[in-house]
Amino acid sequence: MRSLKEILENYGPFGMSDFEIIKTYFVENNLESEALFMIPELAKAQTDKIQKKWDYIRTWFLNTANPCDHNGNRFDRETEDKFKRIFAFHLCDEPLDDNLLNWAKEVIPKMEMPRIFFVPAYEWLKSKYGIKFKGDK
Repeated sequence: MRSLKEILENYGPFGMSDFEIIKTYFVENNLESEALFMIPELAKAQTDKIQKKWDYIRTWFLNTANPCDHNGNRFDRETEDKFKRIFAFHLCDEPLDDNLLNWAKEVIPKMEMPRIFFVPAYEWLKSKYGIKFKGDK
């Protein structure tokens, strides 16, 4: 049985990815069936990560203030909902859907920066989509 260290020393310098080296370890040691037993564990780990992310979002949404305009006035319900969806996409690290992206590109550049707004989501909008509030250079 070849150790992972030995395989790494033999194949690592040849530009194999970490995944390819680990796969080689299982194949060369006839451990494919053991590797298959890892799939449910890896799936559970991935599911736990996603669940943790959604739990965070649910908690954050319950405690968030509604975005309001630069004068402190609340936006209409539709605008608030769209901003909260943008925040959710940001928190999930997911791309905006086309309808929301088109709305953001059309509406946000015409608005001044709201007094209450989730700043990390705004930085994400600027860096990922180039969307800025009016007056932001």
